Amino acid sequence: MAPSDEPFYEPLTARDAWFLYAERPQTPLDLGTVYVFEGESQLPGGRGALGVEQTVRERIHLVPRYRQRIHRVPLNLAHPVWVDDPHFDLGAHIRREVLPPPGDGATLRQLVMRILSRPLDMRRPLWEMTIVTGLRGGRVVIVNRAKNGGRAPSHPTGSSSARCSGISELRRNPIGPGCRPSGTRPTCHGRA
Repeated sequence: MAPSDEPFYEPLTARDAWFLYAERPQTPLDLGTVYVFEGESQLPGGRGALGVEQTVRERIHLVPRYRQRIHRVPLNLAHPVWVDDPHFDLGAHIRREVLPPPGDGATLRQLVMRILSRPLDMRRPLWEMTIVTGLRGGRVVIVNRAKNGGRAPSHPTGSSSARCSGISELRRNPIGPGCRPSGTRPTCHGRA
């Protein structure tokens, strides 16, 4: 087996593993955020919130954790590990919903509660994004979910400042969909 063909895995830290061990069906430890955007892009030539799926599709290769899932070690002899998901399907992580009429705040809250109450599929990378249309005024809502934990899929380094700089880097970086990082497999060790 060539070095590039070897399966990749990265052990969870004790802190990351604790979040998995502490979670119960009645106490999910997911992080959820809700963003409300104007329907149309405010920048000339921009995609706006409705184009976020295409942007993620083009740039997901920049954040390997978003394509990795949790694998439990047999007999729990060690903490679980992150492994590349050979069956990764972006469509299983980015969903679309249409807010039913009247498209007001109360209707949105009900929908967000329903989205956040369903458990993340532990057989897949532990994140999802739901793009919601139908809000009054043509606004678009994005509901993000990720499993909690020090270096969970929200960002490989786990720090909020790194998450913000990572998002900023994705916006500034003009790498197209055909480009891939060169060299060795990117790893997510260390803290910001």
